[in-house]
This record gives sequence, structure tokens and C-alpha cells, in this order.
Amino acid sequence: MTPVTPSFPVLKLPYLAVKNVIKTMRISSMIYLAVCSKKMRSLVQSTFSKPNNMHIEIYERHLSLRVSGSICFEVAQIPTGQLRFQGRFRLKVCNMNLKDWFDLFMYAFRCDWIELASTSAWSHLRAAQLLEGREVSSLFLIHDNNDFIVKTLDMFMPTKELNLSNRPSKEEPYLRNIFTRNFDSIHLSFPISLEELCSINSASINIDFLSVKDFKKFLKNWVNGGNPRLQKLDVNVMKNDKKKKYMADYLSGIDINSFKIEEKDGDSWESFNIQRSDGTTAEVRIDDTHVRTHFAVIPKSN
Repeated sequence: MTPVTPSFPVLKLPYLAVKNVIKTMRISSMIYLAVCSKKMRSLVQSTFSKPNNMHIEIYERHLSLRVSGSICFEVAQIPTGQLRFQGRFRLKVCNMNLKDWFDLFMYAFRCDWIELASTSAWSHLRAAQLLEGREVSSLFLIHDNNDFIVKTLDMFMPTKELNLSNRPSKEEPYLRNIFTRNFDSIHLSFPISLEELCSINSASINIDFLSVKDFKKFLKNWVNGGNPRLQKLDVNVMKNDKKKKYMADYLSGIDINSFKIEEKDGDSWESFNIQRSDGTTAEVRIDDTHVRTHFAVIPKSN
């Protein structure tokens, strides 16, 4: 006698009951459902009340996809359309290619933010076909090939966040045009000049190095209205340890207040406030232990 496979008529349940059933499923089961039909794909999507982000890494023969930092997939080009979920669950659908899987995940998991990352060279044409006109919200370029960096920036300039590990070697206006864009966040792992820092129009800036002299000039520029969108800056500010002076000693000529020196669990830091003529106040916090300086605009109280 042939054994009977247990079944559950999920689609015969009321809509809210169906959503509750799908919410209890493992991600791998949700994927099975999403592959079945457009209706099941829509039901899977309905269980995600908030939009997710999709982190994409493109390699020569596969994609690495991560939804909101926790749901991880790899989709292989060879064999065509094979999906591997978190290194264990495997699913192959013969008529699905890389783009089909990408489109399915973008829709089923309600993704409206695309993070595109590159640690190795890949085909720009393939990436363009995959994204098919979708906006790249965040771009991470951990790459040292200048031609690849420039071409990637030209084709997939992000709308919200930019992370660059190496300076693009191109004529001077090129980088300036990037810095003046209205990014939410920009992270640069290479030295930049004071002029370049003051031209950045992002709300959040993270850079590797700035001299104390230039940091002082930056603060003066901010007090006088520079970097108007800036809310946060993280930077390594190098001090002359031989002089055994606090940062405040280097900042003569800047009107500072609320200066404090604090120590806790072997760490020490200094902090002070500076203010613009419009009343906007920022806190500058210097971590002596790790030589890291944090600048943050203090929200105005209502």
C-alpha cells in the first residue's frame, strides 16, 4: 500500500489565518512556497510588515544574497539556478536563473533597499541586467583596481551610502562631484585633504586620518556654516603624545564649552561642545585610548 503524504489545505483558510501559518514557517519552507506561484509569493510577502534590505555580492559564477543581515542565500550560475540557503538547504529549479532568484527574493521578502558590494571584479553588464534599472541604495567597493572602481561608480552610483576602500585615480573634479552628493553616509578608507572633507555633503562621515591642525580648521569651518548637513563625523585624529597635552590645548581660537576629561575601566576620553551662530551645538569626543575622535550634532530640544 502506498503511504499517504500528509497535506494541509493552507489556501482554504481565511487570509489572516494563512498569514499566521506562513509566519510560523522556516525560511526554507517560505522559499518553497514562493517558488510555487505568484499568489504564494504574494502571501509570503504579506508576512513581512516592514521593508527589508538586500545585500548583494556578485561573483563570477554565483550571487551571495543577504536579507536584512540574517537571511543568507547563495545562488549558483553553474549548475543553473541552484539555490543554497545558509550552507545547508539546497533547491534547484531548472527554469530559474540568477535574475529570477534575485527578483523572487526582492519581491517575496519585501526588499526596497539594495546594498551592492564588491570584493572582486565582476561583469558590469551582468550586474546591470540583474538590477534592471533598480536604484542601488548602498555601495561597498573593497577593491584596488582603479578602472573597476571608476566604472562601478559611473554605472551604480548609490543614492544613500558609499563605502570606498581606495581613492579613484581620475581628474580632480571627479571625486569632488562624488563628495558633494547628498549621501546619508560616506565611509572612506584613504586619506583626504581638508578641502575635500569640507566639500562632503553627507549627513554621516567616517574617514581614517586627519591631522590635529586640519581637524581644528574643520571645526572652525563648521562653526562658520560649513558642512551644513553633517550630523556625525568619526575620524582618527593624530596627536603629539610627547607633549602630553589634552586636545583642548591644540584648539586655541575656538570657542568651546562643557570641557570634560573622563576615565573608566582603563579608557580615557575628553569632550567639549562647540556652537554655531544659529544655536546648533555639536559635541566633540576624543577617545585617547584608541585615538578616535567623534563629532556629533546635538539635537535641539523642542
